[in-house]
Amino acid sequence: MNRKLNKYVNYLLENNPSPFCDYILSKELLKENERIIRDAYEWAAQFKLYKELADEQLPDGSWGGFDTAHTELVKAGRRKYKATARAISRILDLSLDGVDDPMVNRVIEVMKKYLTGELPDPEFYGKNNTLKPVGIRRQIIQNLGYFEPENYFVAELRNSTGERFKKCCEAEYFNKDIWAELDILGRWSLGDINMLSYGNVISDDLQRMLLASEWDSGIKTPDDKNFIFWIRRVQSLQEFSLFGEFMADKAEPHLYNICEQIINDGQNQMQIAINNYFYHHGQYSESRNTVQKKKNDLLLQIIRVLNKCGE
Repeated sequence: MNRKLNKYVNYLLENNPSPFCDYILSKELLKENERIIRDAYEWAAQFKLYKELADEQLPDGSWGGFDTAHTELVKAGRRKYKATARAISRILDLSLDGVDDPMVNRVIEVMKKYLTGELPDPEFYGKNNTLKPVGIRRQIIQNLGYFEPENYFVAELRNSTGERFKKCCEAEYFNKDIWAELDILGRWSLGDINMLSYGNVISDDLQRMLLASEWDSGIKTPDDKNFIFWIRRVQSLQEFSLFGEFMADKAEPHLYNICEQIINDGQNQMQIAINNYFYHHGQYSESRNTVQKKKNDLLLQIIRVLNKCGE
């Protein structure tokens, strides 16, 4: 763990950490032994944040359609996770993986079945749906890559993504207009870019072009309802080997400043906005009904990113 994070970890440990906070600290920050991490996981899995995910998983291992914008379950009431991609995002946010977790293993298996044709396409295609089925297939491969980066389908798409990215950088910068042009698989999205963070498919020079192109949305603060979009984009880049270099100038000092605000806010006056679009992302407490719980959750979310900066 980055030693600069010690005082923030101690702050969380001293302020009634939630079961998932304890589990994530043990696994990602403190790097405890397997038994301690396993015990923390089994304890966290007994609580609401895990159960609300597991209880909405369908028998086939999915959460209905794959993409939020194109599933009929969007219309269903009282479901927190209306699409598989949303559920996977939350699984990653809670640091769950497919080693022993039955819920995660089921969704990995259903993605493989989609790709091999053992199961039909998972999507509902309505009259206003312009995304081709093969575009959804690419999203499935991207999500499978989080769990099995060397899977055949993942490696194939990662390599083709790398080649396309190289062509988009022939003018010595990342040309997003070329990137977004349609091909036989549909429209390429910035979500495909995350696949370039592993597998050594692009050089350091190309990686710098990629990261530089992402630094155009401006830094957000926690009282801004758009902070969640900014921090999620930062998190999506954290597996790149040059992530620390990319963050060092502006974003890393900004995040450390927020950490200091949190631990020095003795009167719990800090304003932390919750965005309903990604309501559950970054939530590690059972509820966020107090400023202290919001602060704990935000601090954990940030130090997970800062820990990546120091790797």
